[in-house]
Amino acid sequence: MRLSELTQGLPIVWAHGDAEIRGICVDSRRVQPGDLFVAIVGRQRDGHQFVADALKRGAAAVLVQAGKHNGAFTKVPDAVYYVVPDTRDALWRIAQRFYGDPCRHLIVAGVTGTNGKTTTTHMVQKILAATGKPTLIVGTLGAWIEYPNGTRHPIAEEGEFTTPEVYQLQAMLRCALDIGAQAAVMEVSSHALDQKRADGVRFDVGVFTNLTQDHLDYHGTMEAYAQAKLRLFTELAEQGGKPFKAVINVDDAWGRRFAAKARGAVYTYGQSESAWVRATEVEFRTDGLRFTVRTPGYEDTTFELRLIAPYNLYNALAAIATGLALELPMEAIQRGLAQLTQVAGRFQRVPIDADYQVVVDFAHTPDALQRVLEAGRMLNPTRLTVLFGCGGDRDATKRPLMGKIAAELADRVILTSDNPRTEDPTRILEQILAGVPESLRYKVALVEVDRRRAIEYALHTAQSGELVLLAGKGHEPYQIIGTEKLPFSDVEVAQEVAGAKR
Repeated sequence: MRLSELTQGLPIVWAHGDAEIRGICVDSRRVQPGDLFVAIVGRQRDGHQFVADALKRGAAAVLVQAGKHNGAFTKVPDAVYYVVPDTRDALWRIAQRFYGDPCRHLIVAGVTGTNGKTTTTHMVQKILAATGKPTLIVGTLGAWIEYPNGTRHPIAEEGEFTTPEVYQLQAMLRCALDIGAQAAVMEVSSHALDQKRADGVRFDVGVFTNLTQDHLDYHGTMEAYAQAKLRLFTELAEQGGKPFKAVINVDDAWGRRFAAKARGAVYTYGQSESAWVRATEVEFRTDGLRFTVRTPGYEDTTFELRLIAPYNLYNALAAIATGLALELPMEAIQRGLAQLTQVAGRFQRVPIDADYQVVVDFAHTPDALQRVLEAGRMLNPTRLTVLFGCGGDRDATKRPLMGKIAAELADRVILTSDNPRTEDPTRILEQILAGVPESLRYKVALVEVDRRRAIEYALHTAQSGELVLLAGKGHEPYQIIGTEKLPFSDVEVAQEVAGAKR
């Protein structure tokens, strides 16, 4: 498709030439011959600095933002360039057009919230598959199509972002549609919403799980964080042009605000009397959850899940409400949820040859750490140990909060590194430790920068019947130290130390 066609109807400040476009890219290092290079103004880098590099690598054309470029590319012989008021806004429109607007032909659900996105998307995917719909899933664990028979077709490996760049997302949706997908469910992060990476996706359903402190290094305030999340239920709901359904947790204070502002039909869930989908007769057991769903127009329905941890009740209610909003049969919803047994890195029990238990969880916020420790306590261990750290170059204000929560809820605390990135890992641990009350400092058994050594200590000193919770990294197969991503898996290290269960 030619650039003039891709930009038709967009506000153009200046256009020079035309070219056939074979792909779209925002990273000059990944430009392929025939690509359109779009210069995006980021927080750390400005794509306009790499326009010349993109042209050298064979970009067929460049799209730049008025007032942000130096015009040097105009001196490149035969260069094709368009100038627009906002390259980020133009990018999603161009990507949607280039890939043929695949969401017109898919049922699309987006899940946003601080915690629970990954598990909820997996639940919704299982429900859609139970109705016979091959479903694309996009999120923290990567992207793949899951078919009703349980087989998977990989689309993309785990990436740097929960939600991919907008042109990558449109490419995934196009690919999935072309090979038979009928639906898509994706995690939608606050960063993606703020950066318009989910714009151009025509959502049928938007799901809100909860909002607790995280990403304040990026958003600055909880209000700004909430406003980014709210875009899914307002601007994107209107932009999509489909009859939009908002599925919202009204047991969450922010959720009640979202419910009042959301466009389209609002379907609420929770344990409160006002919730449209409400859980009653809830039983938290060591082997899973059992609860009854009460909702107008349906008979009371009992659900049994093989997922432990009380917070999975809310993930399940979100998925159930999503299925009902899409007018799927309650029986299929029930059957789909029953098929989900484990989500990687989410209260994942590690099979080891030992008389104690090891659980790996992605909990990396104060709220998530509290919830996972409460879930661990419900298993009645003889001792509850938590090993965790906090990410470098991220929200530092949550570090002492997490130290306090760990000391209050665990019997033993081990502090270690969790992707320190370019920060001093010792300084991060000091900030976590600062939140531990003096009266509870005795619980801090070890402060160790090396995560492997910390895990070795935790397991070598574990008692019979103990539960050792390795928190923060979950599914991640790496540790980021400096700018280097090194292979590291909590699950693999735990099995190496304790011995894999035979």
